[in-house]
This record gives sequence, structure tokens and C-alpha cells, in this order.
Amino acid sequence: MNRKLKNILSQNEQPIESGDREIQEKIVYRQHWLPWLLLFLTWLGEAFIFSFEFNEHKLLLFAKDSNSRLG
Repeated sequence: MNRKLKNILSQNEQPIESGDREIQEKIVYRQHWLPWLLLFLTWLGEAFIFSFEFNEHKLLLFAKDSNSRLG
């Protein structure tokens, strides 16, 4: 990735010829990995919490159902 970035930067440093040629701008976005990691961990945590709450609710319903059958 760094090699590609260096190649692009070196191409941009070359003098621009004035004339009838259309000038094209190259914008290079380089994102850091930390925000993506935090987003993934947030989704993972939310999925864990949701599954825990769903299972707890399911267990409570099962306990109420089994108590009604016994009594």
C-alpha cells in the first residue's frame, strides 16, 4: 500500500504542462484501522448483549411455563 502511495505522490510532483490537456486530480484516501476495529467490536458486543438478553427472556418464559404445568 505504501508503494502505491509513493508512486502516486511522485507522479503528482512532476511538472504540469499547460495547454489544452485536461488536468485530472487524484485524491487518495487512507483510512486508519482503529475506527473499523472499534466499530466491529461494538457490533460484536451488541450481538452478545442481545443474545444474552434473548436467552434470559427465553429461560424466564420456560420457567413460568413449567411452573404452570406443575401447579
